[in-house]
Amino acid sequence: MQLRRDQFQGSISPLRELFGRHEGRLVLPLDLCIMVETGNTESPNFPANPGHFNGAPVVDTGGGSVGTVAAYDWPAADVGAVRPYTMVQPEAGADISGIPLASAPDPHVREHDVVRLETVNDQLQSVPTGVTGAVAGLTALRMYPDLGHRVLAYRVDFGQTLLSAAHGMRVFVNQPNALLGMLIATQNQPDGKCHALVYPAHLF
Repeated sequence: MQLRRDQFQGSISPLRELFGRHEGRLVLPLDLCIMVETGNTESPNFPANPGHFNGAPVVDTGGGSVGTVAAYDWPAADVGAVRPYTMVQPEAGADISGIPLASAPDPHVREHDVVRLETVNDQLQSVPTGVTGAVAGLTALRMYPDLGHRVLAYRVDFGQTLLSAAHGMRVFVNQPNALLGMLIATQNQPDGKCHALVYPAHLF
């Protein structure tokens, strides 16, 4: 399920994937508050003031209201440990209990463990996309979303290129079948593969 920050303070965000729910709120990537879309082009636009986008409307692909931005970590409270997600307060009275949880126990993965990408569909189910990859690096502080900041994340390599619209997708490890975390960054490679960062679900 793809959502975006709608027109607010002169900009809109690109579409990003709904990751899940946590403590009564929807969880999406930080991209909703640090990226803007102009025409068919998206680019970074880091807000200078905390809470700049709080209250901004969040809509689905048809423009239907989903809720409002409630919290996000930018400017980052700790440049060495960015929290790479946006919390969205759902519309009053909305039942989000069917949306998959964002938090999950640490699956204690190893390098080379096979992973898969899943998306939350319109029926609010987490379903496989057919995209698979492997854990290339365990949790460590990695550069995100720019040269001056770091995030604690896994490094995962996928067997195909991915659009940035996939940010927010749910990454599962196959054995054991468990939620690993949220796809937060992608870097497509000349060989047709993708290097990615995944924020651990156990940190929510």
